[in-house]
Amino acid sequence: NNIPVAEMSKHGIPVFNAPGANANAVKELVVAGMLLAARNLGEALDFANRLGDRPDAEQAMEAEKKRFVGSELSGHVLGVVGLGRIGKRMAHISRNVFKRVVAYDPYIIDGDFPAYVGRVDLEALFEQSDIVSLHVPLTDETRGMVGERLVARLRRGSMLVNTARGAVVDIDA
Repeated sequence: NNIPVAEMSKHGIPVFNAPGANANAVKELVVAGMLLAARNLGEALDFANRLGDRPDAEQAMEAEKKRFVGSELSGHVLGVVGLGRIGKRMAHISRNVFKRVVAYDPYIIDGDFPAYVGRVDLEALFEQSDIVSLHVPLTDETRGMVGERLVARLRRGSMLVNTARGAVVDIDA
């Protein structure tokens, strides 16, 4: 959906779909985003950069470092929505990081559902998870799937990571 296929075809340029080609890269991007947010790394880096070459930079950092502590992922529950190529990789890498991993995917039969992941319905996933990671394609079914009903079920202070398509989340909600 990021490539003007009709325009490329007019110029004789073939366009191929390579499902899963970026699955590992996206998984790593999601983990990086979770760590950045949970540990306040962006804010801490910004603070450190503003200190620059001040002679009291070390003392200032020592005095302010508690502002950037954040929280560890290990005490939290990760909710994975969609267990395709990326979602399965997220669940797998996360099983030794988070307290618990739960997932929702109505298209995975029980025998193919990872044993180390708790299977829950979508509402329960949003209620139980400290971090929700979305890994679904954009379809008529998933467009706006994260709306007011699910957002209202998120815990205070929880995190929603959407590396799927933007339109999966109703931003107004």
